[in-house]
Parts: sequence; C-alpha cells; structure tokens
Amino acid sequence: MISSKEAERMIKNMWNELKKQPRYKFFSHNWKEKFTRSSGIYVVWDKGKPVYFGETGNLRGRIQDLEDSRHHTLVRMVGEEKFKNVKGFQKATSKKKFPKHIEKAVRVYLKINFKISFLKIYFGRKEFEEKMIEKFKGYNKRKKRK
Repeated sequence: MISSKEAERMIKNMWNELKKQPRYKFFSHNWKEKFTRSSGIYVVWDKGKPVYFGETGNLRGRIQDLEDSRHHTLVRMVGEEKFKNVKGFQKATSKKKFPKHIEKAVRVYLKINFKISFLKIYFGRKEFEEKMIEKFKGYNKRKKRK
C-alpha cells in the first residue's frame, strides 16, 4: 500500500518531470507526431503558466481531439471565454461545434498563445490530474472525482 505521503512525493516528482519536457506549439507542422500513443499526462501552458491539465490512455489521440471543439473541453472553454462577444457566436457542446468562424478563431488563438507538453506514465494519471487542477485551477472546471 502507498501512503499519502508517498503518493504526494510521487505526484511532486511527476510534476517536476513534466515541467522539464519540451513544449510544443499547438498545430505546428507535424506536432501530433511528437506525441506517443501511450498513456500519460499533459499540461497546456499560456506564457509559461500552466492553464490546463489532462490525463489520457492515448496521448496522440487526445491531442488530436484539440482540433475539434466537440472533442475537448479546453477548446470549448477558450472559445467561450475569448469569443463569446463575437457576432454569430454559438456555444459549442460535445455534440455541436462552434460556428466555423469561431472554430477558426479559437484554433488561431490556441496556436499563437498556448504550448503543450506531456509525460508518458502508466499509473497515477487521474490522481496527478486532480492534484494539479486543485493547485492551479486554470481552464479545468471538472468536479473532483470520487
């Protein structure tokens, strides 16, 4: 059994390791190929500050989800925060994309402002994500898992 102290140490080590990983610009040439199909954790950076944490069983697949507002919460949240006052704005959901001009604007915003890095790990992904969301908030709005 892992004690809470040991779990905290492991999470701290994961965070320290994740901070050292390369940071890739969104939608740059061949950017998806940089991501493995393995399980892992990822962080989105805005001007060097962590603004979103995620975990997944397939990093490359999850990164690909960033290309469509129906498939990633971060894209929907950025779109709503930054473009809700733009003419023709309609809120995106997991079933409906933003209108084309908003989808394009969000993509450009992400490309210009955000970078993303990842760390391949095999266990502790959810615990790491929850601790980082608790610590940094940012665009993560998910309620704590039970």
